[in-house]
Amino acid sequence: MTRRCRDTLVVLVALAGTAGRAAALQSAAPETRTTLDGVFTDAQAARGEARFRAVCANCHSVKQFTTPSVFRTWSGRPLRDLFENVRSLMPDDDPGGLDRQTYVEVLAYLLKANGYPAGETELPAGDSALRKIRIDAKTEGTGP
Repeated sequence: MTRRCRDTLVVLVALAGTAGRAAALQSAAPETRTTLDGVFTDAQAARGEARFRAVCANCHSVKQFTTPSVFRTWSGRPLRDLFENVRSLMPDDDPGGLDRQTYVEVLAYLLKANGYPAGETELPAGDSALRKIRIDAKTEGTGP
């Protein structure tokens, strides 16, 4: 075997090992979904709408949260960041005073109101699960 062949073989083996490690790391990484993947259910969004009307509508209109810029501002960030922002600020007279399920249902409603698709599993209320969902801005023509 010539030196050039041996050097090429060493490089190929090294690359194969690197690719194998990268694939193993990728398969071990937590699965990330986006808001475009249907991360809430229609039923959950309906409960969220009822909660929004009961708790939030005294001070807010849903129209405040359905402009294209609302979710574009959060694009690329974990849904948990938006969840925590809402939870830490609302309701105005008792920030963080609602249970996590209420906040997540209202968030599901706001996603639905912004034209994000519903799916078959409910939006989870746990921090670690919400961190695995990335907010993706919708493109033109994909919503109301």
